[in-house]
Amino acid sequence: MKAEKDIINAILLGASERGHRLFRQNTGKGWVGKVVGGVGADRVTLREPRPLVAGLCVGSSDIIGYTSTGQFVAIEVKTPGVRVTPEQKAFLDAARAKGCITGVVYSADEAMKLLP
Repeated sequence: MKAEKDIINAILLGASERGHRLFRQNTGKGWVGKVVGGVGADRVTLREPRPLVAGLCVGSSDIIGYTSTGQFVAIEVKTPGVRVTPEQKAFLDAARAKGCITGVVYSADEAMKLLP
């Protein structure tokens, strides 16, 4: 079984070869601030910490971008046994309702079938 990152990389490469512009899109939350003292392998101490939320929104797809003709694309990549979250489904449904190319895929081949 391929790792999710390997599937994503294969999709990005295959889409690029067809003239599409797709991008890996991460979401997450971390902390930023002024680093105080030493930085260890397992810890960093911050002064004046504040949360940093990155990415589009909760549920946004692993891959977003546009086709060679400008149509928006949102692809959620999963490995076998991993399900789409309600937030991911809502993001895909909203994009699909506006005419965007969307899908949940388990391989690069499945993603290439979505793209023109």
